[in-house]
Amino acid sequence: MGLTISLLWLLTTSTNIERMYFMKSSILLATLAVLLTSNETFAFTLTGLHFSAPTIDGKSSVYSPQTGDIVYDSSDATFYGFNQSSSWVSLGATAAAVAPTIQKFLSGSGTYTTPTSPAPLYIRVRAVGGGGGGGGSGSGLGSGGNGGTTTFGTSLIVCNGGSGGASLYGSGASASYGTGPTGVAFTGGGGGSGSVSNTGGVGGNSMFGGGGSSSISANNGGNAAANTGGGGGGAGVNSATFTGAGGGAGGAVDVIIASPASTYSYSVGAGGSGGAPGTAGQYGGTGGSGMIEVTEYYQ
Repeated sequence: MGLTISLLWLLTTSTNIERMYFMKSSILLATLAVLLTSNETFAFTLTGLHFSAPTIDGKSSVYSPQTGDIVYDSSDATFYGFNQSSSWVSLGATAAAVAPTIQKFLSGSGTYTTPTSPAPLYIRVRAVGGGGGGGGSGSGLGSGGNGGTTTFGTSLIVCNGGSGGASLYGSGASASYGTGPTGVAFTGGGGGSGSVSNTGGVGGNSMFGGGGSSSISANNGGNAAANTGGGGGGAGVNSATFTGAGGGAGGAVDVIIASPASTYSYSVGAGGSGGAPGTAGQYGGTGGSGMIEVTEYYQ
């Protein structure tokens, strides 16, 4: 009776697609019945499960997902399953590790561009202002020049330049960062004072070190290491006049910026010039230039 009704429905009211699926289902059921009642042994080659996950464009487009649903999201080429915690979870293989990348800016100004393929989850920014120059020595000695200011994102990160040395030490500079980044800001170290002797003051160290060495007798002050923001060393002298003081180091920061913007303007502070010599004196050492280092992390 049931078969008669099904055949009548098939012949009178069904569409062509419904008839096709009905015939396929009938053939499959008949085949299974033969296999289950036969004493023969059959071998099969599985050529596919004949299941295709629905393709979507963004998981938010799925209306009222149910536990166990599987979809293929064409927006990021990933299979997802909907779990018992009402969350979509990736069913794809774990992505290959991507090593951090680094961009360094050692002078001048310009625009930092955040990578896009792939895009980093966060960036680490280390920056330092320029160091002050060491003071010259002798009677009427000249002061060292101040270091330049380093910035990233205009006022987002500011690392001031150290003060130049004279007969007194050059002061270390401050640094700051605005809302968004998390981390620490360091004040640069001060330079050593000059004196009425033959030894100049040592240059101050920044977060990266680099302060110029002091000098003795009639020698110029030691130059600070480039791109450290260290202060230049003070000049020595032979006569009983003032030696040069060491320059102060630039301020520095070490911060993390989550979900970084696409671009940031930047400017790297120059190192201060060494002080000119006075009568019977020598030149002070130059301050170390500033630097910006951006490390991009993808995991």
